[in-house]
Amino acid sequence: MVSTFQSVLVVFLALLPGALYTWGFERQVGQWGVSLADRLLRFFGWSALLHVLPAPITYALWDRYYRSGRIAAGEAPLWLWFIALGYVAAPAVLGLIIGHSARHHGRLGRVVAGRHPSPTGWEHLFANDPVGVIRIRLAGGSYVAGLFGTVSETEWSYATGFPHQPIDLWLARAIEVDADSGEFHTNADGSPVLLGSGILVRYDSATPRVHPQEV
Repeated sequence: MVSTFQSVLVVFLALLPGALYTWGFERQVGQWGVSLADRLLRFFGWSALLHVLPAPITYALWDRYYRSGRIAAGEAPLWLWFIALGYVAAPAVLGLIIGHSARHHGRLGRVVAGRHPSPTGWEHLFANDPVGVIRIRLAGGSYVAGLFGTVSETEWSYATGFPHQPIDLWLARAIEVDADSGEFHTNADGSPVLLGSGILVRYDSATPRVHPQEV
């Protein structure tokens, strides 16, 4: 008779590929659609698919090494360890690949995740790590601006993703602007004047205006 522990173990192993795929996918695109129903559908769907595809190989291995009693007798070959490793690694790598494609609007990502996988326009704008200048009018009416991009190996801008609240925006370098008009102050060559500090702005306290030209 199958024990409760064995039943739980079987369920865990059955859902593990879907969970690992979701982990890999969200490592690339963020936590898009993390409600319980959404995540369960993703777990079950990908777990089922990743079990069905190698089913002939799985059955052959089960028949040859488990049902025959060779594993219980300690006669399993060492290379079966690589099968177990692939069971864990393959779904995670697949999730990383599809997530990377979805993030960069690749063909594979469009086929698997859909043409518009981003849950909001905010994610659609910032998913590809754009480089540019963002000018923001604060709730009080004054303007600030900053560079969205990578300044160095340890300094880069960041936009909070769905579904985290509150949504905020970190600009790695502030840009000098007229607080009343929003007009950019420029250097002699016409480039924006970068300041030595960054800016953290909550989305609900500002109206961003994006200028996507590189600086």
